[in-house]
Amino acid sequence: MRICIDPGHGGKDPGAVSNGLKEKDITLSIALETARLLRAAGQTVILTRETDRFIDLTQERAPAADISVSIHVNAGGGYGLETWVSAFHHVKESRQLGQAIQDSILKRIQFRDRGIKSKANSSGTDDYLYMLRKPKGVAVLVECGFIDSTTDAAFLRSADKLKQIAQGIASGILQYLAKGVIDVALDKWMVDGGQAALKYLEQKGLVLNAADWGKEEKLAAPVPSYLFWMMMQRLTERMEAK
Repeated sequence: MRICIDPGHGGKDPGAVSNGLKEKDITLSIALETARLLRAAGQTVILTRETDRFIDLTQERAPAADISVSIHVNAGGGYGLETWVSAFHHVKESRQLGQAIQDSILKRIQFRDRGIKSKANSSGTDDYLYMLRKPKGVAVLVECGFIDSTTDAAFLRSADKLKQIAQGIASGILQYLAKGVIDVALDKWMVDGGQAALKYLEQKGLVLNAADWGKEEKLAAPVPSYLFWMMMQRLTERMEAK
């Protein structure tokens, strides 16, 4: 599983500029922290840029990855958080990932919720945004507030708030990944009381030594907290649905 984090703009392209802030600086700060958090959770992460450099809309902006998250800041007189998802490529997965990220950021930052958005190009044959058209994997683009809004600029000027936005993006990605894995694992759990589910989780790199289940030591490593939380949530949902 490869996750691409794309800090929008850079170098000679500052992106939106207002309230003494530049989009390219904000996106890089959020992206670097997001990548750090995901790597700490055991994920393989690539960044399209790690410094203030210009990258054109080429393949360098959309390297091969299973998930692509492009980070931007909005402008134009509004305020709040919105996440753009694909209407043509991995549509269901893109919306699920986008919603997970949107919800996760809003739990941390009091942005106005502008919701999930998508838009087709002029011919109606593909996504309007390059960073939703070109990535081969599941792609979303996050607009982290409006740089020309005094309310949002107060968040974007704060290093602590930028870290919280990064936490929201990273947590949303991890929740999206865990949801699919846990749904499969719970189905497998019903087959033989756990062995098939544990073997599947081991293949996904989430547990070690699945064959030792039932022995005194059982698992050789603790389950990551985000995975345990998601497993309990999904199990509760299934029990309530019955």
